[in-house]
Amino acid sequence: MVPRLRRIHRLVYRIAISVAAVPTAHEAIAAVDEAADQHVAAVQAAGDEPPASLTERNYSGKIVVRTSPALHARLAIEAIEQRISMNQLIVQKLADRQLGSGLGPFGFD
Repeated sequence: MVPRLRRIHRLVYRIAISVAAVPTAHEAIAAVDEAADQHVAAVQAAGDEPPASLTERNYSGKIVVRTSPALHARLAIEAIEQRISMNQLIVQKLADRQLGSGLGPFGFD
């Protein structure tokens, strides 16, 4: 397992160096794609199976979210006021979120 972690760390380092030296977004994406392809090939050559693509995985539909007590209370009160469960409220809020409504460039911020 340790050699595999070293390989992954070297790959991440190469991606970071490659991306830092690339002048355009298009070239940066191409460099990341190439590095990912090289990593998959190296994993397969080592006799391992690469992890499934995010689009090919099965999801349970359950997400654990940690938040502050204050936000938890606000959500609980809003759900009670709307006469729905907090789960329904949060699902509605997540589903209604539009791109460009405060999300960062990668959709994670």
